[in-house]
Parts: sequence; C-alpha cells; structure tokens
Amino acid sequence: MTEIIASVCECVKGMNRLSKLSIKYGGAVVLSLYASAAFCSAIMGKIGNFDTLLILKNELLSCAGEMLSAVFVPSIFLEILTLAEKYK
Repeated sequence: MTEIIASVCECVKGMNRLSKLSIKYGGAVVLSLYASAAFCSAIMGKIGNFDTLLILKNELLSCAGEMLSAVFVPSIFLEILTLAEKYK
C-alpha cells in the first residue's frame, strides 16, 4: 500500500503546475466532503435525526464521488495534452 501511495505522489510531482493545483485544491474539497459524510455517520441517532442524517450522508457521498471525477479527470486530461504538445 505504501508503494502505491509513493507511486501516486511521484506521479503528481511530475505533473505541470496547473494539474498539481487542480489536484491539490480539488482534493481538499473532496476530502472535506468525505469527512463530513463520516461525521454524519458518527452522529446518526445520537445528536441528530437518524433519517435526515442518513439522507445527508448519502448526498455527501454522491457529491464527493462526482467531485472526485470532476477534479482528477480534467487534471489527467490536461497532463496528457501537455505531454503530447511537448513531444510533438
């Protein structure tokens, strides 16, 4: 597992500046959505209404999944275009 994380970090370090910034700041938003969903799971039925928090958690997870693809796919596409332009 540590080898996979190290490989991903090495790959991101080799990217151009715009792709890195997109992953950096977009990744923070995605991480905060997953953290919010985890918090909803932790307080379900204890602090808040179970049904309402279940719906909110599902919406947060759905949004995080969409946001994950909205952040990483354009960054990778931009990196492919940059590399293609470099080797043209």
